[in-house]
Amino acid sequence: MKLSVIFGARNDGYGDTDKNPYEISYLHKIRYGIESLHRSLQNVDYEIVIMDINPIPERSLIYDYFVHPRVRSFVFSNERFLWHVNKHFNAGAKFLTDHSELNRKDVIKLGYSFLSSLYDCLPTITGEYILMISPDTIFPYGFNNIVKNLSPNILYRCAKKNINYLGNIFNESIFEQVMNKKNLSFITEIENNNVYKAIGDFILIDRNSLIEMGPFLPLPVSRVRSIDGLQVLLSLVYEKKILPIDRNDYYITQFPPFLNEFKRKQVTVSDYRVNYNNFSYQYSKEMHQNNYKIFKKWASNHMSYNNNLFYNGSFCRYKKRHEEIKKMFKDILSGN
Repeated sequence: MKLSVIFGARNDGYGDTDKNPYEISYLHKIRYGIESLHRSLQNVDYEIVIMDINPIPERSLIYDYFVHPRVRSFVFSNERFLWHVNKHFNAGAKFLTDHSELNRKDVIKLGYSFLSSLYDCLPTITGEYILMISPDTIFPYGFNNIVKNLSPNILYRCAKKNINYLGNIFNESIFEQVMNKKNLSFITEIENNNVYKAIGDFILIDRNSLIEMGPFLPLPVSRVRSIDGLQVLLSLVYEKKILPIDRNDYYITQFPPFLNEFKRKQVTVSDYRVNYNNFSYQYSKEMHQNNYKIFKKWASNHMSYNNNLFYNGSFCRYKKRHEEIKKMFKDILSGN
């Protein structure tokens, strides 16, 4: 199989609200995203893997709405989520916000763990190349030409444009305009052009390189602050090249989320730290160590969406440290 596309989602109505009649539902956004992939990946051997993350038991899985020969399910169960949380707390890990430390019940209440679920899901993926992307992303026609010309040991990045709030007005006709990139008065440019930024979590790279880097540390939370750029940095650490696709050749489009009250009030984990088997790790310090600061400055000044390959071998010395971090997390989960 040429390409595996991985979506991570939870059946908690993310972004849905009864108070805003101009907002289409999260499921409808995902439907448009999946349909765009089916159309734009014509003549490509691909699969879409929907990771249902810690699903709410009384609700249908996200996957259940999108059954298709090209769509596969991976369920990161409630039991598995609790298993991951307990492994970290048993190892003495600390989860911190800006104002307090979270206890075990607090972390369980957060309920969403993209990084841990991806850690479990990756070994089941068989595609030669892997794309990780937010599920409410529309891929205009032409993505198949990019996939057909992929090469190993290159991390591909793609520019993003936002779909303005059209809510109930967004329909099949407008969807066709987005797919064909025509009459797009309701599309706005992304707010920044930094290639290292998350950009809708568009990570496209060959499977072997992704497994080698092991960039997704199994933290049982949705996202730790300041993660932007980590995948790009680790690609350089492991001597991969970066190819930002020219925004004039291709770009993706996304619906900006309209968060409901629950999501607005949800706690953000700002830091994680642990000392395990005499090895110390603190997320905030790791993301602010000198290599990362130098990387962000270099990337901001050099990388742009122009189809040029980028490489900087000066970051390779961080590989030894990252290998030690990967081993520590593997030991935490195995209990060694």
